[in-house]
Amino acid sequence: MEKKKLPGWVKVIIVFAILGVGLTVVASVGLSFLTGLLTSKSGEKLAQKGIERLIEKGIEESSGGKTKVDISGQGIVIKDEEGGQQLAIQGGQQFPAGFPEDLPVYSPSQVQGSMVMGPMTMVTLDSPSSVADLSGFYQKELVAKGWSQAFSASPSSDSYSGIFKKENRQATVTLSAESGKTSIVLTYGLEQ
Repeated sequence: MEKKKLPGWVKVIIVFAILGVGLTVVASVGLSFLTGLLTSKSGEKLAQKGIERLIEKGIEESSGGKTKVDISGQGIVIKDEEGGQQLAIQGGQQFPAGFPEDLPVYSPSQVQGSMVMGPMTMVTLDSPSSVADLSGFYQKELVAKGWSQAFSASPSSDSYSGIFKKENRQATVTLSAESGKTSIVLTYGLEQ
């Protein structure tokens, strides 16, 4: 019995079909591995470090200074390696380290975030209380803790600003009511 030879074009199609199946298997295994890597903790950390490095490089190119960026689940810290200045932005519902004991916190209120900019720190809170109740609380409690009021303004019933001083420090209280809650912004640090 005589064997039939396959035409050349059929052989080419078979080779391409085998290569196609092989490449599909390799691609799906590679894609599965890459997906697993990116969704794992180590992949998350790898992506985070890459973003940190991109920010550092961008800042260094624009300012010429060496910086260190640290991104965590709570926020971002950008530190000037040469001058020691830092900018820290934190989400989450906790006070920043070193929050002064003589700066009263109204209750009920909930921390929304904070930002450290060199010698100044800003903490944002939300409260269900009115601007009138909050401004009365801060004016009374800050004075009771040794602060003197340097400035006060209430341009409307929905807003208030006050500046308080104690020794070489300054604290600013800014209140604004919106959508059934009042935003409290406490800014404190060394007097400038």
